[in-house]
Amino acid sequence: MIQVICEAWLIMCGGALVQPVTNYPAVMVIYDPILGGINCDEDCTTVAIGPLLDEYWYQAGACHPNLLGVEIYFPVIDFTMKCVDNGGKVTVLWNEYYQQEVVYFDVLWSATNPPYWLYWLLDDWQVMWYND
Repeated sequence: MIQVICEAWLIMCGGALVQPVTNYPAVMVIYDPILGGINCDEDCTTVAIGPLLDEYWYQAGACHPNLLGVEIYFPVIDFTMKCVDNGGKVTVLWNEYYQQEVVYFDVLWSATNPPYWLYWLLDDWQVMWYND
């Protein structure tokens, strides 16, 4: 059990453990599959864990692949999201604006009404395990 939990938090690089994904600050972004294109793959009705459900909007989204299936809590914005999807850019990447590596979280959100915390850098975030 401990091994499974640890693997979900760690970034693998060529088979070697680099550091826990939780060591990176988070940057919050949004995606709207209704727009198509970069917002989804060829099937905009599904996410990584199954069908895109109405209940996912504004409270779930794409996370680092090692976090799929958990909830993430961001205390500064008092927001919890369920990790139901992933994507090529939803990982640890260099952020030019903040001049550091960050882990991206991409929340399902309507592009016509973006949240106030869009593109914020959040140093404090927590992984919460849940059972369906």
